[in-house]
Amino acid sequence: MPFSVQDIPNLAGKTFVVTGGNAGLGYETKANEAIAKITKVTPGAKIEFLELKLNDLKQVDAAAKKLVSSGVIVDVLINNAGIFNTPFALTSDGIEEQFGVNHVGHFAFTMALMPAILKSTEPRIVNVSSTSHTQAPKEGILFDKLNDSSALSSYQRYGQSKLANILFTKSLHKRFGDRIYVNSANPGFTATDVGQKQENGIMKLVINNILKPLFSATVLDGALTQIYLACSTEIVEKGYKDGYFAPIADKKRGEKELSALGRNEDLAEKLWQFTENLVKEKIAA
Repeated sequence: MPFSVQDIPNLAGKTFVVTGGNAGLGYETKANEAIAKITKVTPGAKIEFLELKLNDLKQVDAAAKKLVSSGVIVDVLINNAGIFNTPFALTSDGIEEQFGVNHVGHFAFTMALMPAILKSTEPRIVNVSSTSHTQAPKEGILFDKLNDSSALSSYQRYGQSKLANILFTKSLHKRFGDRIYVNSANPGFTATDVGQKQENGIMKLVINNILKPLFSATVLDGALTQIYLACSTEIVEKGYKDGYFAPIADKKRGEKELSALGRNEDLAEKLWQFTENLVKEKIAA
């Protein structure tokens, strides 16, 4: 039987940090604008809003350090926020927006939050990726052409950013795998509002009016894989690390669907060094 809400163990005393918790999948995994609704259902839950602008690395760094300085122990970080198939644009730091928000911002947030994560007894990090990682360019990441608006389509730029989420998971495991259970989740095609700003108007119409009503899973179903990785006792019991899980919480299927680029350790290391230097440069600027 696939993982369900009834399988979620008692989480009393655990601290979760979920990016993008104001809507879509983030709402289902806890946070943000849903505070009032969540506390009504779970009166004992203590939920706080943290402003996080993933397109502004200095703000991201400051937000993470604010959490760390509070003394909080972060048991689970879910890097859930993301944008999809948006028109070409740059972040406030001059980075292609989909790559900047979906990958670089989360890289900066995770690394700045690491002191609080490492305080936990069995910390977990969940990076939300997508089956669209298979649509990244054949090179994987176009490091030298990230800001070239003509190098890739908007969907390829999205695929590149989702591949980066998986490679980031691999590199985190390489560096912190002895302490942290870090995995990637593919939520599947879900009925969220993540595609409302996508570039292709016709494609937006088709997705919202035909594909989503006919084929998409509910937002809760889409969130279940990341909830599984964040909460299930199986993660520790079975030692699941550096995995890519398909919906719903399907490790075997995920391994079959993971692209060769998503397994490429050299590319993962190159991405880590590139992103680390980029973040340092932008924050110091």
